[in-house]
Order: sequence, then C-alpha cells, then structure tokens
Amino acid sequence: QRLLDNAAKMVKPDGVIIYCTCSLQKAEGETQVNEFLDKNPNFSRKPISAEEVGGLSQAITPTGDVRILPHYMEDNGGIDGFFIARLVKTS
Repeated sequence: QRLLDNAAKMVKPDGVIIYCTCSLQKAEGETQVNEFLDKNPNFSRKPISAEEVGGLSQAITPTGDVRILPHYMEDNGGIDGFFIARLVKTS
C-alpha cells in the first residue's frame, strides 16, 4: 500500500504505474489495486492485452490485469506466479 501511495505522488498526469508482485495472494494483488483506486479517483486501470504478455490470453483477468499461474508455459518448465496491473494517472 505504501509503495502505491508513494508512487502516486511522483507520477505526473498521463503517467503510468506498473504494480507487479510475485505473490498470488489476492490481498497483495487485486485487493491492493482496488483499494488504491478507491482512494485515488485520479487513477484508472489501463487493461493489459494478451499481446503485451506474449499471447498468454489465459493470464488476462476480466479487469485487464495479469495473473500468471505457475502451470502456464508448462511445456517449458512452467513459470513463476505474478500479478500485474497498469494504472494511469488521469489528472
């Protein structure tokens, strides 16, 4: 929460925050982003596309965030789990 709050102070209008965590706990991913957006109406989510994450369409959440699960890319040995959100300052 403090990382997002401090980053928000440094971002200019139209600036972007990429919030990424290697935790798969929703409390450290979606919950943090949702609470941040509730407190900061001058920020909004900018959905991430499958093309931006190497075509991993199954990793894109309904809100446009990315939730990568360890079994993705299983044929290549798997991948670490991540949560990623892109937040844009609107004013």
